[in-house]
Amino acid sequence: MKKLIKKTATLCLLAFSLSSISQIADKKQSLTILNVDVQGLNISSSAMGSLVRTEIEKLDTFAVTDKYDINYILEKNRFSSVSYADTSRIKNRYKVIRVTGNSNALFDKKDTLELVDKYNSTYMAERNKQFVNNCFGKLCLVEIGESIGSEKMFSGSVERYGKTIVVTLRLIDVKSKSIERTYVKEFLNLPEEIQGIIHIAVREMFNYPNDKNTVQKLTERFEFDNAINNPHQTRLRLDGPRLGAVFYTGETQNRLMEGKSSGGFDAVPVMFQFGYQFEKQYLNEGKLQALFEFIPMVTGVDQGYFIPSFTILHGLRSNVNGWEFALGPTINFITTSKGYYDQNNQWQLESTWAKDPNNATTANPFEIKQRLDSRGDYTLNSGFVFAFGRTFKSGKLNIPVNVFVIPSKHGARLGISVGFNGKN
Repeated sequence: MKKLIKKTATLCLLAFSLSSISQIADKKQSLTILNVDVQGLNISSSAMGSLVRTEIEKLDTFAVTDKYDINYILEKNRFSSVSYADTSRIKNRYKVIRVTGNSNALFDKKDTLELVDKYNSTYMAERNKQFVNNCFGKLCLVEIGESIGSEKMFSGSVERYGKTIVVTLRLIDVKSKSIERTYVKEFLNLPEEIQGIIHIAVREMFNYPNDKNTVQKLTERFEFDNAINNPHQTRLRLDGPRLGAVFYTGETQNRLMEGKSSGGFDAVPVMFQFGYQFEKQYLNEGKLQALFEFIPMVTGVDQGYFIPSFTILHGLRSNVNGWEFALGPTINFITTSKGYYDQNNQWQLESTWAKDPNNATTANPFEIKQRLDSRGDYTLNSGFVFAFGRTFKSGKLNIPVNVFVIPSKHGARLGISVGFNGKN
């Protein structure tokens, strides 16, 4: 029986110990944030302090003192550090109190109190308020932390220097009167994104993960454009030259390689292209941007031909890595003629039959077709482009590299196109 009681008592003691340890582990350290110094930005130190306080509260790591509690505690304790002593050697005890009405004769008779009139009270209140509002350094933060009983104090500065915003944050341990942790980082000069900047800074300081793409947009000058690093714009112009090559396949390839006497072009089925791209990029805060492109091109100059074309593309581009996809119609000018394939499967112009005296009274039995012919007239030819590629960044310069295909029953066209442009 004694062993059972002893065993039960041991288990109860162990359970109590574990519970106590758990409660100690779960207890969050108190943290107080007053104001954060601000230089060069259109936001007050108090508002910046509230913003930092909100972001730290989101982490749920500390017992953050509410801003209303801060005001209450400071109001309650603002006189406690002024001329107050409680020792047996000092006969008079001085405690400053606030007077809101007329003097009370009862207080005047007490030698333990020194009465302060309402004017001095107002003066001291304003003095203490200014002290708190301008307290950004370790010494005054430790003093206030000891006064209000906070384990940690938090402050810092947000300053604009040229093209950057420098965020400095400090975590101060009140008991040891030392700076426990410091964070310093440069961000792009984007005042409209100050909430996102503080969000990233606070999370990085306490080793919480951030969205990598958002961090890059707010810290790297030559990142892909979106609504974050272009806060005043919804669209961008990205115009620039284009050049490349196109490879013809199928029947079109054969026709290009034929001699000119039979309507061919006596050309190599690979032709160079050059032109100019007019691009509009529609910005948003997501990872994809919408594109509209208009591209006039000239093909075949390297082989003595002038084949004009223009293409309209709609697409999407990733502002994380630059991959893009677009599609749309293309129209080019080609020379075609009407004709037929004779009994020897040789291409003949339609007029050839009528010019033969032997065929004067006989109708042409062969099917009349229209096809590519160097002896023909210019006509419009349409197609549909599917393009895929990636845009590379080099400082402010964008370098798009794309491959494309234009399907056709007469043979697909395959090509590659490169260019460069900059933000306009």
